[in-house]
Amino acid sequence: MFLFLKIFLYFAFAYGLTFAMVYSSGPFRIFSAIRKTFSKLPSNFSEMLECTFCTPCQIGFWLSVINVFLMPSFRITPFMMVYGDVNLWWLIIPMDCFSTGIIVHLCDDIENYISQKLN
Repeated sequence: MFLFLKIFLYFAFAYGLTFAMVYSSGPFRIFSAIRKTFSKLPSNFSEMLECTFCTPCQIGFWLSVINVFLMPSFRITPFMMVYGDVNLWWLIIPMDCFSTGIIVHLCDDIENYISQKLN
């Protein structure tokens, strides 16, 4: 049960961070500045911070990389909590990346659906 709570808190954190990066201007307009900077870069970098699937995938990827390589004893990502073996980094990182993207995008879709029904 405690593992379920920790995984739930991870996804809640990822959802909050995604919401802030995609929709919010942030304190001191920092997220707006980041989106503006990304829009000046070549290719589709600005689209990465407009999408509620792309942004949490990046969040999941970087949190997993930090967890596996820099803080392996402090398990913060779901698949690091489940597997807990740094030697499985090749499995943990993509699974954290895609599961974060899917869960956060699903939560955002549910929120948008509910808000449309209420209006």
